[in-house]
Amino acid sequence: MQELLDVVDAPGDDALDAARAALLSKVIAATDTPPLHACLARRPGGDVLMLNLNSAAADGVGAIAVLHAIARAYAGAGEPEQALDFLAGHDLPVRPAAPSSSLLSRFAKRLIEWLRDRLARPGRLATDGAVDRDGYGYHMVALSAAQTEHAVQGTRSGTERNVLMAALHMAIGDWNLQHGTPGRRIGVLVPANLRPPQWPQATIGNISVTARVSTNRRERARPASALKAINAQRARNKRTRTGVALIAGLHRAGLLSLWAKQSSVVLQPLTGNRLVDTATLCDLGWIDDAPSFGSGAGATSELWFSAPARSPLSLCVGAVTAGGRLHLTFRYPHRLFGADAARRFAACYLGHLQSVADSRS
Repeated sequence: MQELLDVVDAPGDDALDAARAALLSKVIAATDTPPLHACLARRPGGDVLMLNLNSAAADGVGAIAVLHAIARAYAGAGEPEQALDFLAGHDLPVRPAAPSSSLLSRFAKRLIEWLRDRLARPGRLATDGAVDRDGYGYHMVALSAAQTEHAVQGTRSGTERNVLMAALHMAIGDWNLQHGTPGRRIGVLVPANLRPPQWPQATIGNISVTARVSTNRRERARPASALKAINAQRARNKRTRTGVALIAGLHRAGLLSLWAKQSSVVLQPLTGNRLVDTATLCDLGWIDDAPSFGSGAGATSELWFSAPARSPLSLCVGAVTAGGRLHLTFRYPHRLFGADAARRFAACYLGHLQSVADSRS
């Protein structure tokens, strides 16, 4: 059986960064048993546990469940509440939105928007300080409790994601403008958790699907207009259950052979990666109970999360709110940013997050 845990000493931030890069550079196959690898970094101010989990085996919600199970086992709290069966099948109810009297007009509008999104080459983040090597860099920022309260207004309904999304659109537009890149359509992917209400949120698996949220330069002219455009798109996606409709379409695409479906991914670079969006925003929302490793281990003070970003020029912002503080992880390919550029982009993002939050007043 393969060794699943590395233990390293990380007396400083550089050593911790090196340990993180080494862990996350490991290729974890979905067929590995289990499909994860962990690293425990010994730190003077408290240890750090890091996980590299195959994204096909578990999405962000599933990753939190895995972390809770590991914490319970470490604390000696008995058997996990739910066995971590990564190979279990799940019969996801696939029910697109019910048709309405205006179905045809809505379909026509969606078709026009779909064609626009596909034919209009999405904007790319301007590179800065990039180096020609594989792998990712990570820049992490934790907001204070007061800053978090202002950004999400204490709401746990999921609407804070729209504020985070609007700030990301504006930050990308601002960043590109500073680097002399013309304003274009920006497309940001946001995963949606498809677990139905009757399922435990701790269900392991990748049970999410991404939907695109786009803005143009006019919509990004002001924080309020950017937030309004994103609110409208997110509400429509939720109303029409875009993600479920996509799964239903794939489920019924029996006329396509397996090789044809696989080739659609392999051949995507030949299109100039037109279907690759500018960035991804993964928000796990509020985590009321951070994983507890037992009274002897001390309280969990920070919780960070990131998802893969499509190389070479896409960015992923992972967000999770734990202990009343918003934790943001900027995960970027080395071919996109250098470390200093990532810090400056994060500062740009935080500035726009403040302005978007202010626009709701």
